[in-house]
Amino acid sequence: MYNKHILKGGEKMKKTAKSILLVMVMAVLLLALTGCGENKKLVATKDGEDNFFGKYKETIEITFKDKKADKIVMTRELEDEETAKSIKELIGYLNTDEGMKFEVDGKKVTITCEPKSFAKELGLEDDDLSRESLKKDLEDEGYKVK
Repeated sequence: MYNKHILKGGEKMKKTAKSILLVMVMAVLLLALTGCGENKKLVATKDGEDNFFGKYKETIEITFKDKKADKIVMTRELEDEETAKSIKELIGYLNTDEGMKFEVDGKKVTITCEPKSFAKELGLEDDDLSRESLKKDLEDEGYKVK
């Protein structure tokens, strides 16, 4: 009789554990499907080549808060470290904007911008920092936007 109660209690624990697991999985799926609201990240990529950088792969990640750009991170992966070092020296000399931070790691050049600095640099208005506006501008510049 005692063993029957233990077995029933164990079965109840298994059912409870399965129910909790099922609820957790559903919650994760729901969050993934909804994309956490309006503040999604915009990711744009492009392969390019010019005389200054040579061949590169560029990625721009923009996070949004209150339907406007909150943080902009641009990364260019160059062909070689020598070009990246040259760019680091040039940036150190030319950069006077405290709203833009530059980092060089191997062949990668990363620029982290505050939205106001980004807008100022590109001659954009505050309204141009919306998700729709930035997505359209990036697509017009040849970026693949997700």
